[in-house]
Amino acid sequence: MSAWSYSRLLRIAVRGRQFLPWRAAAQLEYRWYTDSWGILGHTAELSYTHPWGPRWIFDARYRWYTQDGADFYADLFPREDFQNFLARDKELATMTSHTIGLGASYEVKLPGMDFLQRATVNFRFDHILFEYDDFRDLRVTGVPPGTEPLYDFSANVLQLFFSGWF
Repeated sequence: MSAWSYSRLLRIAVRGRQFLPWRAAAQLEYRWYTDSWGILGHTAELSYTHPWGPRWIFDARYRWYTQDGADFYADLFPREDFQNFLARDKELATMTSHTIGLGASYEVKLPGMDFLQRATVNFRFDHILFEYDDFRDLRVTGVPPGTEPLYDFSANVLQLFFSGWF
């Protein structure tokens, strides 16, 4: 197997959930990840779930993620074929992301679908900010190589989906 198709990894996760007296719940989670490429990642997430009435459930969450770059990653190599494995892939760079999310679920009763024990229509919105510590924005021109500003971007993710339980 080549180094590109195989990577040993180790993951550890700890999660705590506290059910609150008003039918709500708070959750705290931490995940640690490492692999044979030298990537070390940390994820922490805090979320809150609040039911409202017999059919609505609302969620809010904050997620923080950070990772070190892969051993063979570099933003700029001094020459062609500098080492056996070369990667300038932002997913292998040192980076941090922050996610703020909101969600809502509504339990529906569908006529003629008695085989479903439960069904919900769900909506989620997440705003994600990605910040790279050693990945330069090559869209910036007119500056010496390696002096471009660091790359960052944000994304808004909308999800609308149906869930059914048999």
